[in-house]
Amino acid sequence: MTETTTIVTTGIYSIIRQPMTLGVFIWSIALILVFQSVVSIILCVPSALCFWIAARKDTANNIKKFGVDYEEYMRKVPI
Repeated sequence: MTETTTIVTTGIYSIIRQPMTLGVFIWSIALILVFQSVVSIILCVPSALCFWIAARKDTANNIKKFGVDYEEYMRKVPI
């Protein structure tokens, strides 16, 4: 993991706070559409839950690390 001391707010980060998490979530939905099976649907639910939990933890860590600056960024980029 790369250690950073600044919040990136340009590019894709000006639209969404966690684009990698969104991308992996969309990828899991795509797998359901490709395989169209009950197993893929069953596996998507826990994976989506894991992505959501990881995003919440990431947000909490960023608030702890960057403080008020990250909270201001959260107000500007709510998703």
